[in-house]
Amino acid sequence: MKIKIFSHKSDPDGIGGPILASLAYGGGVSITLCKGMEELDVALEVFMHEQEYKEYEKIFITDLCPSNSCLDRIDGLEELKKKVFIFDHHQSAIDRIPKEYSFLVEKIEENREPCCGTSLFYQYLVDHHVLEAKDCIKSFVALTRAIDLYDFTEENKELAYALQLIYQFLGPWGYY
Repeated sequence: MKIKIFSHKSDPDGIGGPILASLAYGGGVSITLCKGMEELDVALEVFMHEQEYKEYEKIFITDLCPSNSCLDRIDGLEELKKKVFIFDHHQSAIDRIPKEYSFLVEKIEENREPCCGTSLFYQYLVDHHVLEAKDCIKSFVALTRAIDLYDFTEENKELAYALQLIYQFLGPWGYY
């Protein structure tokens, strides 16, 4: 299965999605990392213009959300719309989107716990039986969420800090 993932490259939450995609789908994952929405929009415009989406069975966007105009463009391409799944937790993105899209999952909280892009994508993968809910993966997702939301407990503070240091030292591709 050929998979494409676009994600945020600025922090561990952005890299969490590609890591989970690789665990779930193996070596058939193509990754594009973007600094922010503007860079994501440019990458998606090229992807749509060149009709690269036809090569992939699923296309994921994690920890970022395209602009409204880009969302509308995706929504207008039936073949693409069926393949795209977007997972974002940023309030600023949620506030600016005037309508619902079938391919967009935006949540701030799930069962009273704050979400991050990695945790939303993880839940999708587990719910769709693509990834097994193993304790080590759950821990990785929980630590990523803690780092992204500065939501530390006494139990996870040191591990989350160590994970953040690893990301800072290795950068996005080394962390991946």
